[in-house]
Amino acid sequence: LQQKELNSQYGDLYKKGAGYQINLSDAVKFALQKSDNTASLVLADQISADDFNNVYEGLDIPETTDKNTPIITTQEYSSILKALYFGSILNNDAKPDGTHHPGQANKADKRTHGGVVQQYPEQT
Repeated sequence: LQQKELNSQYGDLYKKGAGYQINLSDAVKFALQKSDNTASLVLADQISADDFNNVYEGLDIPETTDKNTPIITTQEYSSILKALYFGSILNNDAKPDGTHHPGQANKADKRTHGGVVQQYPEQT
């Protein structure tokens, strides 16, 4: 942990202090299961600005911020949920280990606009 990542607003990981070693897998668990802000900051430091921008672009979300905090409307938030549900933020070109690169939407798919599903599959 770095001093700049320590955040006491929510979670207990900050109590470990600067210099504490945590692997990314554990940071993900703390961030998702305990909503730990310090863990979230650790993870954010591992993601490049280009990757963040690719995800925003793929979801058609403008990069509007207030003091470095993203501002997302309810409509834009719903596009995130749709993208997660339909997996449209991922492309069909998986890496050899089976993972996908976030933020690379399948823009050739005519059902999507900027990686967000615009046309839903017919229900049978």
